[in-house]
Amino acid sequence: MMINKILYSKYVIWPLYLFIILTISCQKNAPVETEDSKPFVPTVTITSPTSGEVLKGPLYIEVSVEHRLGLKTVHFYVDNAKINEDSVKPYRCVWNAGFWADGKTHTLIAKAIDTLGTIGTSDTVIVTVDSSAVGFQLFYYPPLSGTSYLDPSTLALGPFDEETLKSVSFLVDGKIIGIDSAKPFEQYWYVGYWADGSSHYVEAIATAKNGMVAKSYINIVFSKDIIFRPISISPVNNKYEGNSTTMYTWNSLPTAEMYEIEIREFPNSVIPVFTKTTADTFLQVPTLPVSLYAWKVKAYNKQGRSSHWSDYAEFATMVTFSKTFPNFGSGSIRFAQQLSTGEYILSAQTEAGGATIKLDKFGTVLWQQNHSFVARAMKVTADHGFILACNTNTSTAALVKLNSNGLEVFYKPFTGFHEQYFYDVVENNDGSFFVGGSIGLDFETRNGWLLKCNSNGDTVFTKTIIENGFNEIQALQKFGSNIIVAGNYIPKIDSARYAPAVPWVKMMNIAGDLLWSFKYQDLAPSYIQASTVNPNGEILLAGTTSNPNSSFSDIWIAKTNSVGNLIWSKTYGGTAQDHAACISPLKDGGYLITGGYETSQWETHDLYVMKIDENGNQLWFKRFAYDGPDNGWSVCETADGGFLIGGASTLFNKGFEMRLIKIDKYGRMKFSD
Repeated sequence: MMINKILYSKYVIWPLYLFIILTISCQKNAPVETEDSKPFVPTVTITSPTSGEVLKGPLYIEVSVEHRLGLKTVHFYVDNAKINEDSVKPYRCVWNAGFWADGKTHTLIAKAIDTLGTIGTSDTVIVTVDSSAVGFQLFYYPPLSGTSYLDPSTLALGPFDEETLKSVSFLVDGKIIGIDSAKPFEQYWYVGYWADGSSHYVEAIATAKNGMVAKSYINIVFSKDIIFRPISISPVNNKYEGNSTTMYTWNSLPTAEMYEIEIREFPNSVIPVFTKTTADTFLQVPTLPVSLYAWKVKAYNKQGRSSHWSDYAEFATMVTFSKTFPNFGSGSIRFAQQLSTGEYILSAQTEAGGATIKLDKFGTVLWQQNHSFVARAMKVTADHGFILACNTNTSTAALVKLNSNGLEVFYKPFTGFHEQYFYDVVENNDGSFFVGGSIGLDFETRNGWLLKCNSNGDTVFTKTIIENGFNEIQALQKFGSNIIVAGNYIPKIDSARYAPAVPWVKMMNIAGDLLWSFKYQDLAPSYIQASTVNPNGEILLAGTTSNPNSSFSDIWIAKTNSVGNLIWSKTYGGTAQDHAACISPLKDGGYLITGGYETSQWETHDLYVMKIDENGNQLWFKRFAYDGPDNGWSVCETADGGFLIGGASTLFNKGFEMRLIKIDKYGRMKFSD
């Protein structure tokens, strides 16, 4: 009883309560450390690396620190020599262990200094640095993965303590490609010099300010496909005149000491037409003959290694273009010819009627003359004017003479029949003209119609070709003092039926007398739309013929000798509606043809240009397709060896537009074709 009284007396119970409360409070706040509980001397411990580790490369020396009065900095030592310090958590520094790569042990300590200057020193950590350890990591950007297709890039280092480095040398296969003595210590590297498909030893050697040296390396395999890729290269895909020297330029390639350029006539040349080595990034090349060319460039570095060649840059010493003339509205170019001055003359059908247009050699309009008539054919006359065989919307035929500025010299209409049409015209040696076409006596009969007019356009005589059905003269060619007349005859079976078209050719003298005549019954159904004659008097006929295997038509070309005997007859084209509208002889003995072409009945009509040799073998065929039906009506060879095509193209929501195309001698209008 006495003990219980003592325990529950006021001298015992209240101190007991106070002890319990203080104990609970201390337990709740046990993890919290107050400044008073911290040591006066900072305690520093190296947490990484740990004693006994074998190091092979750059790493962080990391520490944990306990302090009371606030920490100022932590110093890091290797073999008792300070290498760095850090004053921001987490306290650590980069150690390029490769500088100590000797296979021996090395000591690490850290010293923590508080705001009063009190120093705490860690226990010593002993590590071994492998003799093959690298001082840093060598990076290649972009990153490598096996055999890669790589462009010029950069070699760089990391991680490293940049304050300790004096310089870094970058080597490939033991040869220095560059030295950098300022951070971030990197080297631009054009890998194309080593692009041979084999492995290359890429190395960085760093020298510390205290004279210590460390290395890092990687092995890289570069694809043989790596080429010099110029940022800026000229000339490329351009058009310029070849009668002057041309400046070739390209971008400088870092580390390059010399450049070599090579020019080839493209695409047939095997031997370069020009080669040169220069230390500059430009070169003036003497005049090149008019042609299509390709050139390329490669670089040499100071070690004498060369890059691969760049891609070919193509260019032409001739003007090429494709132009429309929206100011005229809908229309079609029926005649396009180069003048002796190098300029171009066009005759076109327009919304307002017709127009004569003169262009400079780049296709820029110099002047235009609008007419109420439409020229079906136009020829340049001996006095540098123009003679036009025209038709009007009232079925009236007219012969029109223009001067060299496109102004009207005379306008001679021809009427008196149910309908009359002119299709072609030629000038004779004496300044007179032959005009060919047809006259309609009624809806069921049409006769071939040949007129001779004097230099003023007055009729000298007329000749008609009368047969039962439709007859028309489509093409005229001058040969010596004679005239070659080509046309078509469609025999009439009865009032509702006609037989297939039969092409024919006649030779007449200047007086209109018939010298010989051929009707090519075996070629029916074929229809002549154009003709030409070569210097030997051989006649080329061009048009269309029905495809015996379908209801469609093919391009048709036939050749006769000088007295009309057939030499060959050939067809070309797709599987739908194809035709030839114009044929022109070339200086090399071949022929150029233009017209319309369809690959199938589901496709629109495309403008095409085709080159054949003297035997009718197709050499190349180029299509120029726009939004809708397109057609070529005129083609000729130009002085620079290229070709000029006039016709019409269809642009979306714009209808037919006059289309003029200037192509090079390989049939290319632009280098992406």
